[in-house]
Amino acid sequence: MTIAAFHQLSIDGADFDVRVERVTIDQALHARDAIEVMGEVVTAGGEPALDAETLIGSRANITLAGELGAELGGVISAVSRHGSTGVTFVIGHPVTALRHTCDHRVFVDADVVAIAEQVLGDHGIQIETRIDQPPEPRMQCVQSFESDLDIVSRILAEEGIAWFVERSADGAGQLVLADHPAAFQPIEGDDRLPYGADEGLLAPESVSSGTLRYRLQHDRITLGDSWFENPALDLTATTKAGAGTLEHYAYPGPNRYRDPDTGKQLAGRWLEMLRADTLVLEGVSTCPRLAAGRTFVLQGAPRDDLNRRWLVVALSSTSRERHGEPDAPRFEAGFVAVPADLAWRPAITRPPTVGGVQSAVVTGPNGPEIHTDAYGRVKAHLRWDRRGPEDDSSSAWMRVVHPQLSGGFLLPRVGWEVLLGFGGPSGD
Repeated sequence: MTIAAFHQLSIDGADFDVRVERVTIDQALHARDAIEVMGEVVTAGGEPALDAETLIGSRANITLAGELGAELGGVISAVSRHGSTGVTFVIGHPVTALRHTCDHRVFVDADVVAIAEQVLGDHGIQIETRIDQPPEPRMQCVQSFESDLDIVSRILAEEGIAWFVERSADGAGQLVLADHPAAFQPIEGDDRLPYGADEGLLAPESVSSGTLRYRLQHDRITLGDSWFENPALDLTATTKAGAGTLEHYAYPGPNRYRDPDTGKQLAGRWLEMLRADTLVLEGVSTCPRLAAGRTFVLQGAPRDDLNRRWLVVALSSTSRERHGEPDAPRFEAGFVAVPADLAWRPAITRPPTVGGVQSAVVTGPNGPEIHTDAYGRVKAHLRWDRRGPEDDSSSAWMRVVHPQLSGGFLLPRVGWEVLLGFGGPSGD
């Protein structure tokens, strides 16, 4: 329940009203989605009956600026009490709560979108995919010492895919996966914003200031890899933008590949990631419809290079209620945007290091004592993998290190304990 005003807050199951005083929104592509609501609990009389602990996890919606604004929803992740009636709620999309998880598991023969759907689906979170280049399945992907949010963010970024929360008219937030410019929709209503209106007014909605920042960045990337079936094959992949003198070289890259064409695609995506902030617009707006993951057209700016369509990649806004005053509440949003016609890629993060050796048990289908492929590789179930099956789908094929046996060889049997070492820093 809420008191009718410029801001309206509703909380499922709450038997009290909140007079909202300030709303702060903090959003960024592939990073965060948080709404902080500060206000005063209003009751018919006496002390407000507000049990902060029971409100954690409750559904809440906040409406900004009536018809001109937006409705934002999510779950309450934090409640603060100050004074006798003061209260602050932090509201976010359910995906942001997944940073408070940690798991260890192995995914076999699945692409990153399927892995994200599985991990998020375990928490009841559905996703919408706007993917132009479907990722290839990975032989193995390991979640080790990572939260569910961290592994989803990491593996999506490795394929050049960003996640963000897109709000619908009823405030519900849809988690979207995107990898190309057309995946980002215009802001609701008229997507044209004039430049230079009085920043103290809500109407007309405008961009009151803007600063273009140009940054020196990598203009060339080279990836290298190898594959044991054809070790002589040159898998070097290079792509550049401009002179190509500021090179970034990686061996191997964040995700392995076995053919030059795939390597070329990965190098192109990585270069787009490294150059994502080459041209950035930092601005201030009075438009409450702006949101991370949405685009708008700037018009009337004194420089032609400002007058174009922009994609909002980060936003921090504050809206204050002026109870008892005739003036409209003050809304101001600081935003960071990039040209909407260029691909925006999230930063690639390093995977957790799987150090030393790992204990595992050789697995296979029921019956055979020896289960190998044509190269004598085996499969194994890691001790810490509590979810994966203990059969012939427990891992990718693993090469066996043989001792010198004068021409002979030793194959681990199903059920034997083995020690595993990974060829790179992670278990992928």
